[in-house]
Amino acid sequence: MTPYVKRIIKLATIVSFMFSASAAQALVIGTVSHSSNGVVFENDPAFSGLQLGIGLNGAKLFEGISFGLGDVGVTFTANTSNDADFANFAMSATNGVDDIFKFYSNGFFASVGSVKESLRFTGIGFNDPDLFGSTIDSVTIRLNSISISDFYGYTNNLIQWNSTIEFNGSVAAPSTLVLMGLGLLGLIAARAQRRSV
Repeated sequence: MTPYVKRIIKLATIVSFMFSASAAQALVIGTVSHSSNGVVFENDPAFSGLQLGIGLNGAKLFEGISFGLGDVGVTFTANTSNDADFANFAMSATNGVDDIFKFYSNGFFASVGSVKESLRFTGIGFNDPDLFGSTIDSVTIRLNSISISDFYGYTNNLIQWNSTIEFNGSVAAPSTLVLMGLGLLGLIAARAQRRSV
C-alpha cells in the first residue's frame, strides 16, 4: 500500500470519528406532558406551592422542588450530580420495558396519576415502548400553567396545572453508526497493512 493510500485511510478514520462524535450531541430526545388537578383539603393551610415529581420503578425525580403561582415557565433540571435517583430513573426509561410513569404532587393534593411509558413518550428517541437505545443526560420539568379556583363551596381550593418533562441526551442514529463503522474499518485496514509490511 502506498503512503498516499495510507494517508487517505487515516484521514477518513479521523473524519468519520469526528462526525460520529458531533452527531451524538445532547438534545431533547423524549417529552412527556402531564395535566392534572388537585383539591386542597379543607383542614389544610392555604396554598404555599405546587410540588411535582415523576417516578419510574421506585426512582423519583424532583422531590423537594416547589412551583409558586408566578412560576409559569420555570424549569428545574435533574441529573446525576443533583439527584440520587437519576441513574435508576434513566435506566428504567431506556430499558425497553413498558414501565409505569407515576406523577406525584404535594401531600395535600388529591391527584396522583399513573400511566404506561408507551402512552406518554414522544420525541426522536422514542423506540416503543420507551427511549430504548438512547442515553439520558438530564431530565427537566417545566410548569406551563397553574390556576386556583373555587370548588364545592370552598374558596381557592382547586389547583389545576400542566407541566412538560423533557429527557435530554443522545440517540445513536443509523448514520452515526455507519460513520463509526467506517472509522473502525479504516483502523482495521491500517493495522492489517502494518502487519503485512
